[in-house]
Amino acid sequence: SLAFHPEFQNNAQPGFGKFYTSIMEHSPGGAALLGSSPSNQGAQSVLVEWTADVAGTGLAIPSSYREVFRVGLPIYDHPIKRIRFNEYAQPGDEDYGLLYIAHGDGGTQSGGTGQVGGDALGKLLRINPLDPDGAGAATYSIPATNPFLTNSNILDEVYALGFRNPHNFDWQLDSTGTAHLILAEIGQNAIEELNPVEAGKN
Repeated sequence: SLAFHPEFQNNAQPGFGKFYTSIMEHSPGGAALLGSSPSNQGAQSVLVEWTADVAGTGLAIPSSYREVFRVGLPIYDHPIKRIRFNEYAQPGDEDYGLLYIAHGDGGTQSGGTGQVGGDALGKLLRINPLDPDGAGAATYSIPATNPFLTNSNILDEVYALGFRNPHNFDWQLDSTGTAHLILAEIGQNAIEELNPVEAGKN
C-alpha cells in the first residue's frame, strides 16, 4: 500500500514530500523487530518512508529510503496490508498526520494472534511516522491518545486488536458529518467482515 502524508505539498511542514509504503522485504540478519512476533521466514513486513523531489522531478529519491519499523512473521502469510491517513482530519485535530497500519495475523492457523498484545500481528496500528528527532534514534512517535499506553501487556502502537487478515479500511462520513473508521476483514473460505473500528476495542 501507499499513503501520502497530508503535508506532502506544504514545503513549510515536516511532512513535505513524505510518503509511505507497506512492503515485504528479505529479512536481514539481526534486524530490529516491532513487538515479540517470531520471524521464521525469509521475508518481513516493513513500513518505509520515502521523500519525493516535489519541486523538481516529482519522483521519489531512491536514497531517501527510511525504515520506520519491521515486523516478523511466523509463516509467510497475512502480512502488513493497507496504510492510510485519516483524510477528514484537519490541522489541529487529534488525528491529523497519524498513520494507520493494518497488519494481518501472520497466517497462524491455531486461533490467530490478534489476541496477543505483545506483537503487531492481527492489529490496527497508529503512529506518527515522521522521524521525531531527525537523527534516526527513534524512527517514529506514538500518539499520546493511543488507547493502550497504560497497558504493559499491549504494544503502545496498537489502536485496535483481534483481527485475522485486515486488508482494507477507510473513513465514511455519516449524516452528521462524523467520520467512522470501517475495516474490511478477509475470512477463511466463506465468511468475511466489515468492522466499525473504535479505539481500544477488540
